[in-house]
Amino acid sequence: MTLPDLCKGIYPACPKLKSQAKFIDALFEAGGSKVYISESYKKQIFSNPAKFTDNLKLDLRGKDNVASLTTFFEEQIADDKLSDVIAAFGIPEKDNINKKALAVALSMQFRAIVNTDDENGEDVLLLEYQKNKEQPQERPSSQPVSVRYPGDQVYPNMKYRPVYAVNVRDDVTHTWNFSNVGTQTWTGRRLYFANHDEVRPRASANYIDIPDTPPGKNVKITVSMNAHGFEGKTECIWIMIDSEGNDCFPHSGIFNFVIDANFTFE
Repeated sequence: MTLPDLCKGIYPACPKLKSQAKFIDALFEAGGSKVYISESYKKQIFSNPAKFTDNLKLDLRGKDNVASLTTFFEEQIADDKLSDVIAAFGIPEKDNINKKALAVALSMQFRAIVNTDDENGEDVLLLEYQKNKEQPQERPSSQPVSVRYPGDQVYPNMKYRPVYAVNVRDDVTHTWNFSNVGTQTWTGRRLYFANHDEVRPRASANYIDIPDTPPGKNVKITVSMNAHGFEGKTECIWIMIDSEGNDCFPHSGIFNFVIDANFTFE
């Protein structure tokens, strides 16, 4: 995603910012930088990705600016325009739009664009929105989602990091429900129980094949877990890997779930 892609999806929903130049001024200031350039050049930055040069990016890099950027998007995007922003970026959300999660996702997308030396920054918006939509206090919002393959995107049709309260002797069944909303066809991919050697719960299988999945298709996969006779709350870390064992969506956490096991007497 380029800076103009981001700007054009947001600017029409920001009625307080009366020009493209003012939008660039306010966005950069929220990111921790003041730009001393002409109004005409600010307009060029808004519409031409090549004008967002490395010199401009350098002053925005390394800043602790997630909170200030999030506040900017929350304050400037009108509530009645949220659906327009969601639609502009192709996020499959129609009802109950989470403005805070959207603002954080936009902040992380801006940082992804700033932190690349290319015109196109990694497209993390969709995953960041889903990641922050539920229980955002349980993870640092500054930890970005990344993808291994350009254009690869997954959308979880499920709660983020669900918690299963179980007896230490009982099995629990977890079902992943997610969609391929990117441009890559998933071939030879699997879900992998990445921390199985470090935690007590056991899975019916540590590797689970994902059927070949072209863009636009949905996947449902189930695993059986057991607390293995031990009490405690454990995060089971599952990742999607390719045929060579590479993590396709590093740092996303979207396939994780928690087992909260206790002794109960019946």
